[in-house]
Amino acid sequence: ECWDPLLPVKSFNTMVDTVIIPKLKACTDGWDPKRDSTPIHAWLHPWIPYIPERLEEMYPVIRYKIGVALAEWHPSDSSATAILQPWVKVFKPAHMEALLKRCVLPKLALSLREMAINPAAQQLDAFRWNIAWVGTAPIEHLAAIFEFEFFPRWLSVLFQWLTRSPDYDEVTRWYLNWKSLFPEPLATHEKVKVHFTRALDIMNNVVAGAQIVGGYLQPGTKENLDYLKVTEQRSIPATS
Repeated sequence: ECWDPLLPVKSFNTMVDTVIIPKLKACTDGWDPKRDSTPIHAWLHPWIPYIPERLEEMYPVIRYKIGVALAEWHPSDSSATAILQPWVKVFKPAHMEALLKRCVLPKLALSLREMAINPAAQQLDAFRWNIAWVGTAPIEHLAAIFEFEFFPRWLSVLFQWLTRSPDYDEVTRWYLNWKSLFPEPLATHEKVKVHFTRALDIMNNVVAGAQIVGGYLQPGTKENLDYLKVTEQRSIPATS
């Protein structure tokens, strides 16, 4: 960097071709993401401002090595996000998406699918493993995982709970607690928001049914649900 303003372009290009690129390629070929303590981006990314096109030659090797390292990876291991996050704005979006779809997203989906939903004793490990990828994996894909692997079972548990004469205040707290756990980019995604709205509809329908048949409701239950419904509707942007 210090010599860059002083070197003629031809001399710089010669040095890149004969010294820098061969050295970087050799280091990239020898890099082992499972054993090396220094992440590759720490010594490769500083070269991006100077030789961005030439570094592209090494990216397929890096993605291949990361993919191999992820073959035995489990979502509980946070090292994968540490390796991949620095490459989000370096790899082309299509290349990063392909890597994630092949090596990461299926395992995240499986972990969420296997997570029991139990209001009495909820374990959140798999939930936290998934939301840890916000900012690294495309939000659309993460929202889709929750849409298919979490919310159908979550809504089923809610409905079953409501049919057993529950404490409605407890149900409402459960709903609000789950909603608060989602990071903002996920919480505001339409594929997530629609299911929280659906949950409120289920709760309101059950409460309305209880009123019709003369079931007991805690004081203020209907008013609280009406307020939540209005708040939810205000958070949904109007579509033209």
